[in-house]
Formats: sequence, structure tokens, C-alpha cells
Amino acid sequence: MQQKSKTAPGEDADNFIEGGFKAWCTVIGGFFAITAVFGYQNAFGVYQDIYVRSNAASAQALLDFGYFKIMTVMGSAIYVFSIFMVSIAHTDKYYQLFLSQGLTAGIGAGLVYVPVMAVQTHYWRRLRPVAMGIVITGSSVGGIIFPIMLNRLITNPRVGFAWGVRASAFVCLGLLIIANILMTANPPKTRKPDPPKLTVLFTDTAYIFGILGAAAADWGFFFPYFYLQLFAAIKGVSRSGRGGVTNGAGKASD
Repeated sequence: MQQKSKTAPGEDADNFIEGGFKAWCTVIGGFFAITAVFGYQNAFGVYQDIYVRSNAASAQALLDFGYFKIMTVMGSAIYVFSIFMVSIAHTDKYYQLFLSQGLTAGIGAGLVYVPVMAVQTHYWRRLRPVAMGIVITGSSVGGIIFPIMLNRLITNPRVGFAWGVRASAFVCLGLLIIANILMTANPPKTRKPDPPKLTVLFTDTAYIFGILGAAAADWGFFFPYFYLQLFAAIKGVSRSGRGGVTNGAGKASD
């Protein structure tokens, strides 16, 4: 159902139409994208357990300029590519894991996450918190699915690490294809903003401290998830029990 919504402070569109088929498709697509990207990140504890015990040592501006599809498609491709690269990496070679699962996956995830969340504002005002809440719930759903999937496949002698990771990559690929088909941008029909000046960003003290604070918060927030399964293994918890620990953390992530 489409309905007119009151204009929020600072927004120029006078005849904003909230909701509609494309709007809900964008919400569902965003849910799938977050499930594949940040839901998958909740399963990193599975990898941490394997790596340690095998001796392993501005997107918003582009969205404003109309590059939504380019960003999400490119980010999806980079992200899925990074998971496939993890499947051929040696778990005792730190640089391979850093390049594939750290650097490449981080770039891909960032290119997907920011526009997927921001594009919801193109369709919603009054129900914006509901729409964005549905989208971000994908993180918890992925946090339930992927730890179970990875633990079962990697510990299966007929599958193993490489094909277990590849199987999860194919799941992410399918989710992201659906997400990119469903999601569309609907930017307000106003004058495009002036190109951002990067020098202003790097000299804005409040912005810099905000970025550093967010990075520190994420470090502290996700750190326990990544080591829960390894901690359980050290304490002698069975394989099925260790998977349950990581899975439980994924359920509570949001």
C-alpha cells in the first residue's frame, strides 16, 4: 500500500510516496544482502577455531550520485570472490587469510552494507525504522544458518574445508543475486549534491573521532563471537557443542 507521508525536517520532496511494490522488494532484497554479508560474518568463529588450531598466524556519497547498482553489484562480486579465495587459502598462511578474508571481504562488505541500508530512506519515512529493522535482521538469520552449515560441512570428511567454504560461497552468491535483482534506488528528484571534498573529511575532528570510536566499538563487539568456538574447543566441548556456541552468539548478535 502506498501512502503520502509528512516530509521530515531537512528533506525537500513535497509529494513523497511511501511504500509500494518496489519499496518492499528493496526491503526483502536488503534482508537477503545483509544475511549473506553480515550474517556470514557472525560465522567467523568457525574459521578462527580452524586457523588457530592449524597454527595460523565513502560509499554514501556514491549512492547520492546514483551509483547504487554499481556499488552493490561490484561489492557482491568482490565479497563472493573473497570467500572463494578463502577456500583455496592455506589456513597456516596468515597473509593469504588477511588478503582474502580480511582486506577483500571487508571492501566487498562495505560496498554492499552502506548502500543497502541507505537506499531504504529512498522509499520510507514514517515506516523507515521498521524497514531498516527488517533488513538488519538478516544479520541474525545468517548468524544462525552459516555457523551450522560451515561446522557440519568442514568437519565432514567427504566435504572438508575447501568445499565447505565453497558451498557457503554459493549460498551467498545466490542470496546476493536475488538481492541485486530486487533492490532499486529511488533518489529524490532534487539537485544532486556537490562532489564531496575528501580534504574536509580528513580535517574534521569530530568525524575522525567518530570513525575511530565506531571501529573500536566493532572490535569489542565482535571479538567474543570470533573466539567463542575456539574457547569451547580448548575447554573440551564436543564438535556439536562448539557449533552451538557460535550459533547462539549469532542469534543474539542483533
